[in-house]
Amino acid sequence: IQAWRVQMMIPWALIATLPNVPPAPGSRWRGNLGRIDYDDADTHGANVISWAPLPKPAFHNPAAFGILIFE
Repeated sequence: IQAWRVQMMIPWALIATLPNVPPAPGSRWRGNLGRIDYDDADTHGANVISWAPLPKPAFHNPAAFGILIFE
């Protein structure tokens, strides 16, 4: 696979209790989108693809996430 695409919607009502929801134009949030491909039975050898380039192990480390800028 050379590339993949995703389109998603964030239902603001589900996260309305958080500050700055919905985000104002220019707001910056840290975030990451990833895909884990378990094509074989060995989950330790899973193919992990991430939008933000992550050093290992950082898949669950917000400090390594990319920046989302809202327009």
